[in-house]
Amino acid sequence: MKKLFILITLMFSSQLLLAQHRSTPSPSILFSAGYAYSNMANGGGGLQLGVGTQLSISNRLRFEPEITVGMYSNWAEDVPKAHYNITSVNLNLHGDVVDITPNFSFFMGTGLQGNYFSGLRSGWLPRDEFVSEFFYGTAVAVNGFLGFRAYNPSRKTNFELKLFNFSLDPFAPNDYFVFSPAQLRILVRI
Repeated sequence: MKKLFILITLMFSSQLLLAQHRSTPSPSILFSAGYAYSNMANGGGGLQLGVGTQLSISNRLRFEPEITVGMYSNWAEDVPKAHYNITSVNLNLHGDVVDITPNFSFFMGTGLQGNYFSGLRSGWLPRDEFVSEFFYGTAVAVNGFLGFRAYNPSRKTNFELKLFNFSLDPFAPNDYFVFSPAQLRILVRI
């Protein structure tokens, strides 16, 4: 019984020491850039840029408000051409799932997104008639993402790589969908 008590005491004390060693990181400003595909106006892809902040709730869990702007254009030959922009406000929550090393981890997250999109589509119809129209709208979307995080608390600049990032309107999934296969994010501690 005495050995069990000593073992439990050592186990809890080591957890307390580890918890004191890993302090909550300070807030960071984040900058992101990546390629994205959208189903708006006959599909197409483009550049997506973002700026926001990352607030640590705990050592493994972070809240992240972010504003992103995407500039898209389609490249298919047999569909009307489209050029459009999407401006999004994201409220994401993500956390480390697996710590690969003390400063490198695999993370997953989810969040909500409000979007405003506008653009111009134009092209030839089957009856040899040229059509050009302006479109705009709003959408509420759900985000999901995963990636890798390189974070060293002693460094002012750290990095994240999102490898799978999607936004989908749950009420009209055929109308609004954005997928970003890769997004590089730079975190600068304040």
